[in-house]
Amino acid sequence: MSLWEQRVTTARRLWGNGDLDAAEEELRTVLADGDFDAAAHAACLLGGLLDERGDHAQARAMHQRAIDSGHPIYAQLAAISLQLVS
Repeated sequence: MSLWEQRVTTARRLWGNGDLDAAEEELRTVLADGDFDAAAHAACLLGGLLDERGDHAQARAMHQRAIDSGHPIYAQLAAISLQLVS
């Protein structure tokens, strides 16, 4: 697992523990600086986190960013998630 994927895993753990601010910070760092796979994963997860917070416009933007990445896994997950955003 790459350093960037480790940071995504950390963000998921933080989110699961209820520390949404720290999880968002980790995901935004990976999104800005991570490799292709980790950044697409981070965008997809950040979309979910922002939707949970009620920031639906930003959630849609993050899911769209993951879709636009063309990643073979996370673009598809984001497309499904985009349909579920409130």
